[in-house]
Amino acid sequence: MKAELLLFGMHFNMAPRANRRRLMALIYAAFAALMAAGWFVDRWRLWSTSLVIFSAGYVGRLVLGGYGAGGKGMIKPFLGNQVRARYARNPNSRWSQLARRTIPEITDEREFCSDEREVSRTNGAHEAAYRRLGIVIIFTFLIAYVKNAALPLLKEVGVAPPPEFFDFFDQIIYGLLISSFILLLTLPQAILLWTEPDIDEEEV
Repeated sequence: MKAELLLFGMHFNMAPRANRRRLMALIYAAFAALMAAGWFVDRWRLWSTSLVIFSAGYVGRLVLGGYGAGGKGMIKPFLGNQVRARYARNPNSRWSQLARRTIPEITDEREFCSDEREVSRTNGAHEAAYRRLGIVIIFTFLIAYVKNAALPLLKEVGVAPPPEFFDFFDQIIYGLLISSFILLLTLPQAILLWTEPDIDEEEV
């Protein structure tokens, strides 16, 4: 984990855990505001959904790190050890030459690869993240089940909900799916950054 975040040419000290927690709170507050604005602008249709998808990908890959092999963001690449191992097997291969040009960090094992402790922490963060993501997905499924099974059953027995009721369920389902996408790209890194203790200067 990097102790400094470089963003728009500015350097931010992320060694204290308190700073990282403030960053996580700010990021998820921004996502919540973006989703709320998108709903009011076009009810999460093309423009607002595309903006959310782009923002989640940017934040997850270039700010938080982890995903992607470029070594961007604060977290080392989750697959850094595997990518580095392939490079080390044959540094002169075409793939390795391309990797050196596109991922300069791949030559620095200390900066690019994770040690045993970091691998263990990363695996634990993914496990915790996907348990929480699973809860969101199950909740989304239950709402979809009510809309597609329970409400039509009411209609068969003579209780006909208004069409706006079905639209309301659609909006909830779509909002939960967008939230799941954001969590998929950011939650493992957020857990790591939130729980990792202060970084000592000797470790940097």
